Amino acid sequence: MKLAQPSWELATKILGPLKYDEWITGYLIKSSGEERVEISSFADAVRLLDSHKIEDFSHHDLLFPGVKKMLAWIDPQQLMEWVRTVFCDWELALAIKQVLLLDGHASYPEQIKSIRELMQYRLRQAVSLVEAQAKSAC
Repeated sequence: MKLAQPSWELATKILGPLKYDEWITGYLIKSSGEERVEISSFADAVRLLDSHKIEDFSHHDLLFPGVKKMLAWIDPQQLMEWVRTVFCDWELALAIKQVLLLDGHASYPEQIKSIRELMQYRLRQAVSLVEAQAKSAC
């Protein structure tokens, strides 16, 4: 799904730090348990989902002690609400909602992969817009 170019206001919000009360919680899950991760920016959410991709795991990785791999987990519904309320990015929130509705019976790995790709795309759009603006100002 394509997303329209974000506004300057949205791009700078996406690229900036958030106030503490705007953070979202994610988790790193490993064979020995879970670790809570506080996500303080849009880029942090993308990095978390990208660095510990669920599709890179087998059941063996999470079931057996001693395996050092970790799995990133963020509640997709909560992520959609975070995008809508904190960033006021209705278009991205709607795209995430469509993933959840269309892939309603899909597994978490399938859903989160699509959501991660949408968020990566939005982040690239924001970076491109801010970089273009900075070049034109020089």
